[in-house]
Amino acid sequence: MDARLITIGPSHYCEKARWALDRAGIAFTEEPHAPLVHWLYTYAATGTRTVPALVTDNERITDSTDILHFADRALAPDARLFPTEEPLASEVGVLEARFDDELGPVARRLAYCYITRDRELFLTLFAGSLPPVERALVTRVERVLRALLAKAFKVSPHAAARMREKLSALFGEMSERLEDGRAYLTGPRFTAADLTFISLATPAILIGQPAENIARLPADYRETVKELRETRAGRWALDVYARERTQK
Repeated sequence: MDARLITIGPSHYCEKARWALDRAGIAFTEEPHAPLVHWLYTYAATGTRTVPALVTDNERITDSTDILHFADRALAPDARLFPTEEPLASEVGVLEARFDDELGPVARRLAYCYITRDRELFLTLFAGSLPPVERALVTRVERVLRALLAKAFKVSPHAAARMREKLSALFGEMSERLEDGRAYLTGPRFTAADLTFISLATPAILIGQPAENIARLPADYRETVKELRETRAGRWALDVYARERTQK
């Protein structure tokens, strides 16, 4: 199978799909694009504007959860991201959907509140992974892209403050869930709930970013990242990512 994964490189929803495919050992070629520019490629391949988009010989999958289910079919029964036994199956499904609907949009909007007003930060995040021609284009029109994204995500200091409050509440709730010492959100095994929470939390805790990159963030964004990383859920996410992200 010759699979293509069309992405926005730093997108947390794309990381969710990428991680699942890697974990299942499914070979794919990633095609990263810049925000908004990606529409040209996803529409041509799938008839939609959304990423991640997985294109195989037989399928066009344009939802990150659907890509998780696709990858899950390649895993051994005891390693499935979506367990079949109840009540675990229902609990995992509810949490995975909730993180998709709540955590993902909030973390993304928080990040765009800062990325769209900082040229260097925008280019650092998006330009590095692009093909040379697209990188040159984005570098020339980054001001327009930042303005369009700022409008699309309705960024403002007030929006950033509200996103921080929502993230703090959600991380607090997951911290309480982990207080009993469980290894993962739903018990002793890694599931789609864990993969989804950790992936979609990335813009809020900047998993995989070196300390020097975090130190260069705007002060209030940097402080938010630090506070969330120091919660029980934040520490757990960083630890599980380090252990599980390389698992296949």
